[in-house]
Amino acid sequence: MFQPLRILVVDDNRDNADSLAELFEMEGHHSKVAYSGEEAITAYLNTDFDIAFMDVMMPGKNGVESFLEIKRLKPEAKVAGSDKPLKLDKQATFFAVAGPLAKDDSIVAENVAITERRGDKPTKVLNRLGARTVADFKELPAVNTLDIVPAGKPGLFKVFYQGKPLAKAKVSVITPSGWAREVHGGDDGTFTVALPWRGPYVFEVQHDDRTPGKRGEEAYDQASYVTSLTVVQPQGVEPLPALPAAKPH
Repeated sequence: MFQPLRILVVDDNRDNADSLAELFEMEGHHSKVAYSGEEAITAYLNTDFDIAFMDVMMPGKNGVESFLEIKRLKPEAKVAGSDKPLKLDKQATFFAVAGPLAKDDSIVAENVAITERRGDKPTKVLNRLGARTVADFKELPAVNTLDIVPAGKPGLFKVFYQGKPLAKAKVSVITPSGWAREVHGGDDGTFTVALPWRGPYVFEVQHDDRTPGKRGEEAYDQASYVTSLTVVQPQGVEPLPALPAAKPH
C-alpha cells in the first residue's frame, strides 16, 4: 500500500526547490520548501519529516551545517535512512541526502532531467545529478552514473563514470566550517585527502560528455553530470568553527 512521505526540500535557488517540491506532490507525497538552512532548521523543529533533500552549497548555513544543527536541536527527527538507492527526477542542481546512518548503510540518490540551452543553436542537455552518503570508509561499488566511493581506508576515494574509473577527475572538498580545497585523481580514478578534523566532509565532482544519446524517446545532444559524497570522519582534532551567517544587504 502506498504511503505518502513528508518531504522537506531545501535550496536557496527558489526555482529548483519549487520544481522538486511540485514533482513530489505530483507523485502523491507531502512536500514543504525551505530557501535557506535557517528556514530548514525552523521547519524541522515544527514537523517530523520522513526525508530531507538539501542543497550543499548555500549562503549562511550550508546543507551539512544545517543538518548537524537539526540533529542537535531535534535528535529524534526522522530523516532519510535506506539501504536501497533513491532515484528521483528534478531539474538543475543536485541535492545531498541528509540522514543518520547505521554502520553498513549507504544512501544513494540520482536525479535526471533534460533541459534546453538556448543560443544560436539550441542544445538539449541531459542533466544527471547524484548524491551519496556513507557511514564509513569501507570499499563500495559505483551505483550512480558518475559516482564517488570510499576505497577502503580513511582519506582514500575513487571516482567512477559509467562503472569505470574516471582518470584525472577534479574533486572539490568542503567542510561545514567553510574550509575547501581541490584535489585531482590519478589515472585509476583514485585520490587521497587528509581528514584532520572530526565531522562531515563533502566531495563533489563534475563531468561533461559530448556524446549525443536518448533517454527513453527523448534525444539529447550532450550530458552533464554532478555528484557528491558525504562522509563523517569519527576521529581527529576538534572541528573548525563554522563561518558566521552572511548578513543581508
